[in-house]
Amino acid sequence: MKSRTALIGLIGLIGLYIVIVLQIKADTGPEHGEKLEKGDLICQPDVHAKVGEDVTLDCQLKSQRDVTDRSIEWKFNKINVLVYRSGDTYIGVQANQFKGRASKDSSWNLTKGKPAVKISSVQKTDAGEYTCFVRTGHHTISCSTTLNIQSDSAKLAGSESTEMPTTNQGLKSMADMVTLVLGAFAMLYLQHY
Repeated sequence: MKSRTALIGLIGLIGLYIVIVLQIKADTGPEHGEKLEKGDLICQPDVHAKVGEDVTLDCQLKSQRDVTDRSIEWKFNKINVLVYRSGDTYIGVQANQFKGRASKDSSWNLTKGKPAVKISSVQKTDAGEYTCFVRTGHHTISCSTTLNIQSDSAKLAGSESTEMPTTNQGLKSMADMVTLVLGAFAMLYLQHY
């Protein structure tokens, strides 16, 4: 009977060790140098605006992880809209079309993985696909959004705001619960021996 109890206790301790290792791995994810995956970055599919309006192009890391140490680039037809590296925005590499008009949006928050860009006084020539790139060393992830520009007299169809998805913290909470349960089991086991 004692050996069976000891075996169950040992299995519990091994399970606790595995959960702790997995939790540590989760806590040292992409913000600590791991590769980000393609689906980790989300952009609004479409943005609608009228000529002369200001627009925000949203880009959000699903996990809302800190990307302040990453290079962020917004591009339009392979030209630079906004470039951020090492804590600074590089205006010198910005395309003439966007100088003085493209900047970090007020919702820009790299500690929460949100490099949103604002384009002021949009023109018809600004219409098209914009791509947000997040780079770390040799790893790059990206997502794109399409900016549709209507003349002042045109009616905007489907111009409702598109909300960015939020992170579901349920999985992390479940790992914490499993860790607590296994920890309690290990404590009970150790009290008997």
